[in-house]
Amino acid sequence: MTSFDLRARVAAILATVLPLAECGTSQTNADPCDGNCSVCPYKPVDFSATYFECDAGDDASVSNDCFATCVPACNAHKPSSAPCKDNIGICSTQCTITSEDAGVATAQCSILQICGRRTAGIDEPRAGESDDVLARYLAHAAWLEAASVKSFRRLVRELTHHGAPASLVAAARSAARDEIRHARIMTALALTHGASVPKVFAEHADVRSLEVIAIENAIEGCVRETYGALVAAWQAATAQDPAIREAMSVIARDELRHAELGFEIADWIEPRLDRAARDRLASTRRDAVRELSRDVRAMPPGELLSSAGVPTPHVAAALVARLFADAA
Repeated sequence: MTSFDLRARVAAILATVLPLAECGTSQTNADPCDGNCSVCPYKPVDFSATYFECDAGDDASVSNDCFATCVPACNAHKPSSAPCKDNIGICSTQCTITSEDAGVATAQCSILQICGRRTAGIDEPRAGESDDVLARYLAHAAWLEAASVKSFRRLVRELTHHGAPASLVAAARSAARDEIRHARIMTALALTHGASVPKVFAEHADVRSLEVIAIENAIEGCVRETYGALVAAWQAATAQDPAIREAMSVIARDELRHAELGFEIADWIEPRLDRAARDRLASTRRDAVRELSRDVRAMPPGELLSSAGVPTPHVAAALVARLFADAA
């Protein structure tokens, strides 16, 4: 799949899969819920984490046993089955402290995949807990948009360093400006729901080799961001919250351009790699699609299904299968 057929494919997918938004209308075997969302076998990745509590001003990253909030504690205790275990893509960590005694806390944790572009060296956010699952989702989405600003700014520097065409550099710079606007939109929504948005912390970023850039672009651009653009379009059509629906309508259009940029960058870089590097890149892209297919099996909480329009597992699986039908 190249950038030239991406818009047509997304439009066709939405036209054929949108009926799945009403649970039970699917007539295909791709529906593991068998028409009944309440008994769908896919569940969120839930687990508990016990840890020592630090003072609020302490650096929660100094020890895997001492944390200021339950979010980083859950991230540090992810089971092997949790999405984003290997820090590919972005996950929303949701948690509730269930017990506290003498500085020791136990939290109930849940991991939910959120797709978007991230570059290496960006730390996962440390956000305060909230009882409102939608507020946590919006805060994490706002953080992701802000993280994408740094990702695209790094991409601008690296494309310029490697002599990429001016059109690609300009498109990456425009994408960074888009993400600034997206971050403002999602932050406003998060604040409306009473959530605070964590800051983005990124390490100093050196210019990387073309192969390393291509690998990250394959995962984050050609797979994760492409799927994220499709999900944003899905949310724009199905979210019951009018403010979220309006926000995703704006974001979906921009994210589709960013996904196209990912394929355009791949088209420019790949001919400059040797055969072995191109083979490794093709394998990476296939692995990223398979990883995404596994990650979308977590059932999102009901508030995200309805208000935010996050797709159910059977819908998400259908979106992935149709979007990457030729990526096997």
